[in-house]
Amino acid sequence: MPADDRRGAVLGRYPDGRALLALPRYFDFRIAATRLANDGIGILDIAGNASEILVTLWKPRDVATGPLPGRVLFTQAMSDPPGQQRVAVLMPVAQLSALLRSAPRQGWTVEHVYDY
Repeated sequence: MPADDRRGAVLGRYPDGRALLALPRYFDFRIAATRLANDGIGILDIAGNASEILVTLWKPRDVATGPLPGRVLFTQAMSDPPGQQRVAVLMPVAQLSALLRSAPRQGWTVEHVYDY
């Protein structure tokens, strides 16, 4: 990520290849995290939290949900967009990048990543 990127900044680099990034919060966090994931960059922790994070996905209601990292907290039918279902997953932070990369291939839309 370029240091002057409006959607995030590199605050530091470490000899082992890791970097400390400042990313936006709320809606723009999902966008920045997805961009990093698609660039092959894995997220190890968010604001020092390496345990779990909550993610909501939209998926077609009539399609079985494949294996998800973590624990499904709830599913909820949606009227808009029609035919969709919201799935809330509590998952390890270290698996967030993989989910952000794979979700579109499985027909899922990542609705929100509940950053800390």
